[in-house]
Amino acid sequence: MDLRLSALNLAKYPPARLIELARLQEACGYETFWYTDERFFREVYSGLTLAAVHTRNIKLGTMVTDPYTRHPALTAMAIATVDEVAEGRAVLGLGAGVAGFTEMQLVRHQPAQAMREAVTVVRQLLGGATVDMHGQVVTLAHGRLDFPPLRAHVPVYIASNGRLGLALAGEIAEGAVMQGAVAAPLVACFWRRCSVGHNGSAALYTRSTSSPASTSACTPTQALLKM
Repeated sequence: MDLRLSALNLAKYPPARLIELARLQEACGYETFWYTDERFFREVYSGLTLAAVHTRNIKLGTMVTDPYTRHPALTAMAIATVDEVAEGRAVLGLGAGVAGFTEMQLVRHQPAQAMREAVTVVRQLLGGATVDMHGQVVTLAHGRLDFPPLRAHVPVYIASNGRLGLALAGEIAEGAVMQGAVAAPLVACFWRRCSVGHNGSAALYTRSTSSPASTSACTPTQALLKM
């Protein structure tokens, strides 16, 4: 088992503090600087771009974006831009979302299918394809990116507590994100559910609901287990 640490950062800090945190976490040796995509806090891709230009090695990821509040084509455009600025360090964390849905009058239907279709659209667009998808949730009519992404494949991590979402993570993603569950039986349960669709290369993140961002110490908030 390979155990690595990353940090989850709430999108509530002004730019100077965000830069400070990104540099601190890189200096502490964290693998990934995860940044929340929560309504109605600071915008996730702007924050990741700011972190990218002030770091050199740490990976930078959304924790997590969703296929409802932002069309997957826009997600592909945004993560490709961050990846270009970060010189290949971007990671896409994707979930079904919940924040701001009531205010924006959005309905979260078929979340596992929505995530599947979103990942398909993002990966095809990053790969340079013209995408014509008329799915159960996501629709895109002959869309394509008008710039060449730095990488044709950005790693995807799926966050879910549901059976279908975890199986989807095991099937199509580089990893799964679990919410605040670090007890061994819970980790084993999540891993079994991911293994239903396991593609042989997935990793498992366990995520704390709190962030160490208000402290100056290097406190781990996420663990990555590769099995």
